[in-house]
Amino acid sequence: MDREKQTSTSLQWRLWLGEAPPLFHHPRRRRPRHRRRVRARCGGPTRDGRRYPPPYLLRSSSRPPGETVAVVSGGGGGHEPFPGGYLGAGGLAAAVPGALFTSPPAAAVTAATAALASAGYTSALYLVLNYTGDRLSFGRAAAAVRRRRLLPGGTATVVVADDVALAGMEGAGGGRGIAGAVFVVKVAAAVAAGGGGSPRWPPPRRRRRGGSTRWAWR
Repeated sequence: MDREKQTSTSLQWRLWLGEAPPLFHHPRRRRPRHRRRVRARCGGPTRDGRRYPPPYLLRSSSRPPGETVAVVSGGGGGHEPFPGGYLGAGGLAAAVPGALFTSPPAAAVTAATAALASAGYTSALYLVLNYTGDRLSFGRAAAAVRRRRLLPGGTATVVVADDVALAGMEGAGGGRGIAGAVFVVKVAAAVAAGGGGSPRWPPPRRRRRGGSTRWAWR
């Protein structure tokens, strides 16, 4: 027992001092043969480094004539073609993608809004899916835009919370908005392209279905 205890203590000290034994593949002691094994497992060549999504995507670097409201949306990866596939004429002016199933950071949303302000937009409409992380990120971004006075017309936020996948489920936290987001994007983009000012949405009407609370605009 004493010998086992002594060996364990010695190993802990070696780990604490950064002297990891070969059993623990320390990053600083990685050998080229490990890369060869990875290539063999993958069945082809590999490339070092990681690929991250861009912080935001813009439809164009300049504002279309007569359009003053920028429609912005974003969300985590894994829901393609949203949001990048909704970028273009009759769609989003800016898309803010996140990593796989990860909400985009508020800093990326703020940076996208600042880029839109530089392009000539005067206000922005945030279309947010009903995810906790998305609502937090876009909410913090709206506060930052207001604090820094990036847009003269400010920002407005609409949360899309309908989802056919959760209809009638007891105890569900509400729809995520994936099903109906495309329709809201098309309607908002049409209003913006028509030269409308900041969209004024009617007051939401609260309704309950299947034990979950939803908000609907008419």
